Amino acid sequence: MENSSESLKIAFDECHDNSIEIETSAYGGFIEYFFQQNLKIGKITEKISWDKLKNFNLLIIGNPNNEYSIKEIYTILEFLKSGGNLLIFSDEGADISNQTNLNELAGHLGFKILPNIIYDPGSNAGKEVHPIIQKFDTHPIAAEISSIVLASGCSFELLKKDEFLEFMDVSVKPIAFCSATAKMKIYQDRQWNELSAKESNVIITGRYFDGRFVCLGTPSILSSLSSVYGLESRDNFNLIKNILRWLLDERESTDLTATLFGDQVEVLVKIKKELWNWTRSIASVGEWGDFSKIVNYSLKLLRKTILDKQQNSGQKKIKN
Repeated sequence: MENSSESLKIAFDECHDNSIEIETSAYGGFIEYFFQQNLKIGKITEKISWDKLKNFNLLIIGNPNNEYSIKEIYTILEFLKSGGNLLIFSDEGADISNQTNLNELAGHLGFKILPNIIYDPGSNAGKEVHPIIQKFDTHPIAAEISSIVLASGCSFELLKKDEFLEFMDVSVKPIAFCSATAKMKIYQDRQWNELSAKESNVIITGRYFDGRFVCLGTPSILSSLSSVYGLESRDNFNLIKNILRWLLDERESTDLTATLFGDQVEVLVKIKKELWNWTRSIASVGEWGDFSKIVNYSLKLLRKTILDKQQNSGQKKIKN
Protein backbone atom coordinates (compact mmCIF):
# COMPACT_ATOMS: atom_id res chain seq x y z
CA MET A 1 0.00 0.00 0.00
CA GLU A 2 1.30 3.43 -0.97
CA ASN A 3 0.12 5.09 2.22
CA SER A 4 2.12 4.42 5.35
CA SER A 5 0.19 1.51 6.87
CA GLU A 6 0.86 2.82 10.37
CA SER A 7 -1.18 5.93 9.58
CA LEU A 8 -4.18 4.08 8.17
CA LYS A 9 -7.17 3.44 10.39
CA ILE A 10 -10.05 1.04 9.74
CA ALA A 11 -13.37 1.19 11.56
CA PHE A 12 -15.68 -1.81 11.94
CA ASP A 13 -19.39 -1.08 12.28
CA GLU A 14 -20.44 -3.06 15.35
CA CYS A 15 -23.64 -1.23 16.22
CA HIS A 16 -26.07 -2.95 13.83
CA ASP A 17 -25.83 -6.56 15.01
CA ASN A 18 -23.17 -7.16 12.34
CA SER A 19 -21.99 -10.67 11.52
CA ILE A 20 -18.43 -9.43 10.96
CA GLU A 21 -16.97 -8.00 14.15
CA ILE A 22 -13.38 -7.71 15.36
CA GLU A 23 -14.00 -10.27 18.10
CA THR A 24 -15.67 -12.88 15.87
CA SER A 25 -13.39 -15.93 15.73
CA ALA A 26 -14.91 -17.12 12.45
CA TYR A 27 -13.19 -14.20 10.72
CA GLY A 28 -9.94 -14.42 12.68
CA GLY A 29 -7.71 -14.70 9.61
CA PHE A 30 -9.21 -11.55 8.11
CA ILE A 31 -8.68 -9.59 11.34
CA GLU A 32 -5.15 -10.95 11.73
CA TYR A 33 -4.25 -9.59 8.29
CA PHE A 34 -4.78 -6.03 9.53
CA PHE A 35 -2.32 -6.58 12.36
CA GLN A 36 0.20 -8.16 9.98
CA GLN A 37 0.03 -5.02 7.82
CA ASN A 38 0.37 -2.72 10.87
CA LEU A 39 -3.06 -1.29 10.16
CA LYS A 40 -4.90 0.27 13.06
CA ILE A 41 -8.42 -1.03 13.60
CA GLY A 42 -11.22 0.19 15.80
CA LYS A 43 -14.94 -0.34 16.22
CA ILE A 44 -18.05 1.79 16.39
CA THR A 45 -20.38 0.31 18.98
CA GLU A 46 -23.01 3.04 19.10
CA LYS A 47 -24.71 5.01 16.35
CA ILE A 48 -22.46 6.05 13.47
CA SER A 49 -21.64 9.75 13.64
CA TRP A 50 -19.24 12.09 11.89
CA ASP A 51 -17.17 12.55 15.06
CA LYS A 52 -16.61 8.78 15.18
CA LEU A 53 -15.88 8.37 11.46
CA LYS A 54 -13.81 11.43 10.61
CA ASN A 55 -10.47 10.03 11.80
CA PHE A 56 -10.77 6.73 9.86
CA ASN A 57 -9.76 5.89 6.29
CA LEU A 58 -12.08 2.93 5.80
CA LEU A 59 -15.43 1.84 7.22
CA ILE A 60 -16.30 -1.88 7.05
CA ILE A 61 -19.99 -2.76 7.22
CA GLY A 62 -20.07 -6.51 7.79
CA ASN A 63 -23.56 -7.87 7.09
CA PRO A 64 -25.80 -5.83 9.42
CA ASN A 65 -28.98 -7.31 10.88
CA ASN A 66 -30.86 -4.20 11.86
CA GLU A 67 -31.55 -0.85 10.23
CA TYR A 68 -29.53 2.33 9.82
CA SER A 69 -31.08 5.68 10.59
CA ILE A 70 -31.34 8.30 7.86
CA LYS A 71 -28.77 10.35 9.77
CA GLU A 72 -26.33 7.41 9.80
CA ILE A 73 -26.77 6.86 6.06
CA TYR A 74 -26.03 10.49 5.25
CA THR A 75 -23.07 10.48 7.63
CA ILE A 76 -21.60 7.52 5.71
CA LEU A 77 -22.20 9.35 2.42
CA GLU A 78 -20.49 12.44 3.79
CA PHE A 79 -17.58 10.24 4.89
CA LEU A 80 -17.28 8.93 1.32
CA LYS A 81 -17.71 12.36 -0.20
CA SER A 82 -14.78 13.70 1.82
CA GLY A 83 -12.44 10.91 0.69
CA GLY A 84 -13.25 8.07 3.09
CA ASN A 85 -13.71 4.52 1.81
CA LEU A 86 -16.37 1.88 2.35
CA LEU A 87 -16.37 -1.93 2.26
CA ILE A 88 -19.82 -3.53 2.50
CA PHE A 89 -20.74 -7.18 2.98
CA SER A 90 -24.34 -8.29 2.55
CA ASP A 91 -25.61 -11.88 2.64
CA GLU A 92 -28.17 -14.24 1.11
CA GLY A 93 -31.65 -12.72 0.98
CA ALA A 94 -30.13 -9.23 1.44
CA ASP A 95 -32.29 -6.69 3.29
CA ILE A 96 -35.35 -8.94 3.48
CA SER A 97 -33.61 -11.86 5.17
CA ASN A 98 -31.33 -9.69 7.33
CA GLN A 99 -34.01 -7.17 8.37
CA THR A 100 -31.83 -4.23 7.45
CA ASN A 101 -31.92 -1.34 4.98
CA LEU A 102 -28.56 -1.37 3.21
CA ASN A 103 -30.36 -0.58 -0.04
CA GLU A 104 -31.14 2.90 1.27
CA LEU A 105 -27.37 3.45 1.28
CA ALA A 106 -26.65 1.46 -1.90
CA GLY A 107 -29.27 3.47 -3.79
CA HIS A 108 -27.14 6.60 -3.44
CA LEU A 109 -24.14 4.68 -4.80
CA GLY A 110 -25.86 3.55 -7.98
CA PHE A 111 -26.78 -0.07 -7.30
CA LYS A 112 -29.30 -2.32 -5.59
CA ILE A 113 -28.65 -5.41 -3.44
CA LEU A 114 -31.06 -8.08 -4.64
CA PRO A 115 -33.06 -10.24 -2.19
CA ASN A 116 -31.76 -13.52 -3.56
CA ILE A 117 -29.35 -16.38 -3.07
CA ILE A 118 -27.04 -17.46 -5.89
CA TYR A 119 -26.39 -21.13 -6.58
CA ASP A 120 -24.76 -22.94 -9.47
CA PRO A 121 -25.45 -26.59 -10.39
CA GLY A 122 -22.73 -26.55 -13.06
CA SER A 123 -19.82 -24.69 -11.44
CA ASN A 124 -19.41 -24.99 -7.69
CA ALA A 125 -17.02 -25.99 -4.90
CA GLY A 126 -18.89 -29.12 -3.84
CA LYS A 127 -22.30 -27.59 -3.11
CA GLU A 128 -24.60 -25.68 -5.43
CA VAL A 129 -24.72 -22.77 -2.96
CA HIS A 130 -20.90 -22.48 -3.23
CA PRO A 131 -20.67 -21.12 -6.78
CA ILE A 132 -17.27 -20.67 -8.40
CA ILE A 133 -16.80 -17.28 -10.06
CA GLN A 134 -14.34 -17.20 -12.97
CA LYS A 135 -15.41 -14.19 -15.03
CA PHE A 136 -13.99 -10.80 -14.05
CA ASP A 137 -13.93 -7.40 -15.65
CA THR A 138 -10.75 -5.30 -15.81
CA HIS A 139 -10.10 -3.61 -12.47
CA PRO A 140 -7.25 -3.42 -9.92
CA ILE A 141 -9.13 -5.63 -7.46
CA ALA A 142 -9.35 -8.41 -10.07
CA ALA A 143 -5.63 -8.35 -10.88
CA GLU A 144 -4.22 -11.90 -11.09
CA ILE A 145 -7.52 -13.37 -9.87
CA SER A 146 -8.61 -16.46 -11.81
CA SER A 147 -11.36 -17.95 -9.61
CA ILE A 148 -13.08 -17.33 -6.29
CA VAL A 149 -15.89 -18.93 -4.30
CA LEU A 150 -18.79 -16.75 -3.15
CA ALA A 151 -20.78 -19.03 -0.88
CA SER A 152 -24.46 -18.51 -0.06
CA GLY A 153 -24.42 -14.97 -1.35
CA CYS A 154 -26.64 -12.49 -3.12
CA SER A 155 -26.11 -10.45 -6.28
CA PHE A 156 -26.48 -6.82 -7.37
CA GLU A 157 -28.22 -4.78 -9.99
CA LEU A 158 -27.06 -1.45 -11.36
CA LEU A 159 -29.56 1.38 -11.14
CA LYS A 160 -30.38 3.53 -14.11
CA LYS A 161 -28.86 6.98 -13.80
CA ASP A 162 -32.26 8.64 -13.41
CA GLU A 163 -32.94 6.41 -10.39
CA PHE A 164 -30.40 8.10 -8.11
CA LEU A 165 -29.87 11.81 -7.63
CA GLU A 166 -26.08 11.92 -7.35
CA PHE A 167 -25.35 10.14 -10.63
CA MET A 168 -23.12 12.96 -11.87
CA ASP A 169 -20.80 12.38 -8.92
CA VAL A 170 -20.92 8.58 -8.82
CA SER A 171 -19.30 5.88 -10.92
CA VAL A 172 -20.24 2.27 -10.32
CA LYS A 173 -18.80 -0.85 -11.95
CA PRO A 174 -19.56 -4.57 -11.58
CA ILE A 175 -16.39 -6.67 -11.39
CA ALA A 176 -17.33 -10.36 -11.01
CA PHE A 177 -20.02 -12.36 -12.80
CA CYS A 178 -21.76 -15.71 -12.42
CA SER A 179 -21.36 -18.52 -14.93
CA ALA A 180 -23.87 -19.48 -17.59
CA THR A 181 -25.27 -22.27 -15.39
CA ALA A 182 -25.88 -20.10 -12.32
CA LYS A 183 -29.37 -19.71 -10.88
CA MET A 184 -31.00 -17.71 -8.12
CA LYS A 185 -33.88 -17.92 -5.71
CA ILE A 186 -35.23 -14.41 -5.40
CA TYR A 187 -38.01 -12.94 -3.28
CA GLN A 188 -40.60 -11.40 -5.61
CA ASP A 189 -44.30 -10.74 -5.22
CA ARG A 190 -44.24 -12.11 -1.66
CA GLN A 191 -42.77 -15.44 -2.69
CA TRP A 192 -39.44 -17.04 -3.59
CA ASN A 193 -39.01 -17.61 -7.32
CA GLU A 194 -36.30 -19.46 -9.22
CA LEU A 195 -34.65 -17.61 -12.10
CA SER A 196 -31.48 -17.76 -14.16
CA ALA A 197 -28.52 -15.91 -12.65
CA LYS A 198 -26.36 -16.04 -15.78
CA GLU A 199 -23.90 -13.10 -15.80
CA SER A 200 -25.29 -11.79 -12.50
CA ASN A 201 -23.07 -9.21 -10.76
CA VAL A 202 -21.63 -10.45 -7.47
CA ILE A 203 -19.02 -7.76 -6.71
CA ILE A 204 -19.61 -4.03 -7.12
CA THR A 205 -16.99 -1.27 -7.03
CA GLY A 206 -17.28 2.44 -7.47
CA ARG A 207 -16.55 6.01 -6.52
CA TYR A 208 -18.73 8.48 -4.66
CA PHE A 209 -17.21 11.96 -5.01
CA ASP A 210 -13.67 11.53 -3.53
CA GLY A 211 -14.34 8.18 -1.82
CA ARG A 212 -14.26 4.60 -3.06
CA PHE A 213 -16.52 1.67 -2.20
CA VAL A 214 -16.73 -2.09 -2.74
CA CYS A 215 -19.69 -4.36 -2.01
CA LEU A 216 -19.70 -8.16 -1.83
CA GLY A 217 -22.76 -10.36 -1.44
CA THR A 218 -21.46 -12.68 1.28
CA PRO A 219 -19.33 -12.51 4.43
CA SER A 220 -18.43 -16.21 3.98
CA ILE A 221 -15.53 -15.26 1.72
CA LEU A 222 -13.75 -14.08 4.91
CA SER A 223 -14.39 -17.25 6.90
CA SER A 224 -11.48 -19.03 8.58
CA LEU A 225 -13.69 -22.07 9.25
CA SER A 226 -13.57 -23.58 5.75
CA SER A 227 -10.89 -23.95 3.11
CA VAL A 228 -13.62 -24.90 0.63
CA TYR A 229 -15.35 -21.53 0.45
CA GLY A 230 -13.61 -19.25 2.98
CA LEU A 231 -10.60 -16.96 3.02
CA GLU A 232 -8.12 -19.68 1.98
CA SER A 233 -10.23 -21.00 -0.89
CA ARG A 234 -8.90 -20.44 -4.42
CA ASP A 235 -8.09 -16.71 -4.90
CA ASN A 236 -10.38 -15.45 -2.15
CA PHE A 237 -7.60 -14.08 0.07
CA ASN A 238 -5.84 -12.40 -2.85
CA LEU A 239 -9.10 -10.76 -3.82
CA ILE A 240 -9.56 -9.37 -0.31
CA LYS A 241 -5.96 -8.08 -0.32
CA ASN A 242 -6.58 -6.39 -3.68
CA ILE A 243 -9.77 -4.81 -2.38
CA LEU A 244 -8.07 -3.39 0.71
CA ARG A 245 -5.14 -2.16 -1.34
CA TRP A 246 -7.43 -0.39 -3.82
CA LEU A 247 -9.51 1.18 -1.08
CA LEU A 248 -6.54 2.32 1.00
CA ASP A 249 -3.96 3.28 -1.61
CA GLU A 250 -3.12 6.95 -1.71
CA ARG A 251 -4.65 8.80 -4.66
CA GLU A 252 -2.84 11.58 -6.40
CA SER A 253 -4.07 14.99 -5.39
CA THR A 254 -5.14 16.72 -8.58
CA ASP A 255 -7.84 19.04 -9.79
CA LEU A 256 -9.57 16.02 -11.31
CA THR A 257 -11.07 13.01 -9.56
CA ALA A 258 -10.26 10.16 -11.94
CA THR A 259 -10.89 6.41 -11.82
CA LEU A 260 -9.19 4.16 -14.38
CA PHE A 261 -11.30 1.33 -15.83
CA GLY A 262 -9.30 -0.52 -18.50
CA ASP A 263 -8.67 1.88 -21.40
CA GLN A 264 -11.22 4.40 -20.10
CA VAL A 265 -10.96 7.03 -17.37
CA GLU A 266 -13.96 8.35 -15.47
CA VAL A 267 -13.39 11.96 -14.42
CA LEU A 268 -15.37 14.32 -12.23
CA VAL A 269 -15.15 17.79 -13.80
CA LYS A 270 -16.83 21.13 -13.23
CA ILE A 271 -18.65 22.56 -16.26
CA LYS A 272 -20.20 25.99 -16.61
CA LYS A 273 -23.97 25.76 -16.35
CA GLU A 274 -24.62 27.32 -19.76
CA LEU A 275 -22.28 24.81 -21.45
CA TRP A 276 -23.82 21.92 -19.50
CA ASN A 277 -27.35 22.88 -20.53
CA TRP A 278 -26.29 23.32 -24.16
CA THR A 279 -24.47 19.96 -24.20
CA ARG A 280 -27.50 18.22 -22.70
CA SER A 281 -29.68 19.67 -25.46
CA ILE A 282 -27.26 18.35 -28.10
CA ALA A 283 -27.07 14.93 -26.43
CA SER A 284 -30.86 14.68 -26.27
CA VAL A 285 -31.06 14.89 -30.08
CA GLY A 286 -28.91 11.80 -30.34
CA GLU A 287 -26.96 12.75 -33.46
CA TRP A 288 -23.74 13.40 -31.52
CA GLY A 289 -24.10 10.58 -29.02
CA ASP A 290 -24.20 10.81 -25.25
CA PHE A 291 -22.32 13.28 -23.07
CA SER A 292 -19.16 11.16 -22.94
CA LYS A 293 -18.98 10.90 -26.73
CA ILE A 294 -19.42 14.66 -27.08
CA VAL A 295 -16.62 15.33 -24.59
CA ASN A 296 -14.30 12.84 -26.32
CA TYR A 297 -15.05 14.38 -29.72
CA SER A 298 -14.33 17.85 -28.34
CA LEU A 299 -11.02 16.74 -26.82
CA LYS A 300 -9.96 15.05 -30.07
CA LEU A 301 -10.74 18.27 -31.96
CA LEU A 302 -8.79 20.32 -29.40
CA ARG A 303 -5.84 17.92 -29.62
CA LYS A 304 -5.81 18.16 -33.43
CA THR A 305 -5.95 21.97 -33.27
CA ILE A 306 -3.01 22.12 -30.84
CA LEU A 307 -0.91 19.60 -32.81
CA ASP A 308 -1.59 21.42 -36.07
CA LYS A 309 -0.58 24.70 -34.45
CA GLN A 310 2.63 23.17 -33.09
CA GLN A 311 3.45 21.66 -36.47
CA ASN A 312 2.85 24.94 -38.33
CA SER A 313 4.96 26.78 -35.79
CA GLY A 314 7.78 24.32 -36.35
CA GLN A 315 7.56 24.68 -40.14
CA LYS A 316 7.81 28.48 -39.92
CA LYS A 317 10.94 28.21 -37.81
CA ILE A 318 12.47 25.92 -40.39
CA LYS A 319 11.70 28.37 -43.21
CA ASN A 320 13.18 31.25 -41.23
